[in-house]
Amino acid sequence: FDHRVLDGATADAFCVAVKETLENWS
Repeated sequence: FDHRVLDGATADAFCVAVKETLENWS
């Protein structure tokens, strides 16, 4: 098991969620 795969997917999903939140604030 490569933890980098999970960390990468989690970080990507987190960035997408943050981006959507910031766009909704505008």
